Amino acid sequence: MEWNDRFLSGRSEAARSPIRKDNPRMMVIGEKESFLIRALLNKCDDAGLEAFYCPAEIKSISYHWEKATLIVYYLERGERSPQEVLIYLADHLA
Repeated sequence: MEWNDRFLSGRSEAARSPIRKDNPRMMVIGEKESFLIRALLNKCDDAGLEAFYCPAEIKSISYHWEKATLIVYYLERGERSPQEVLIYLADHLA
């Protein structure tokens, strides 16, 4: 058995199924679409979870807000989130 076969055999049927419209959608917010964010999006896709990148700007976040059921804010080491974005998220997640 090859590595890929062993990996897939341990995954649930839902994880192996293609992305469906009723699946949760994850919005990954970040200052820039970094390598690690793209890797996270690919891993989510492999697991059957629809995920998309959103820049850390209020206009962009509010535009995509209704499309997401899960919000992830990713910061690289040394990055600081704009205060207005944090306030916006706190107001809308509460």
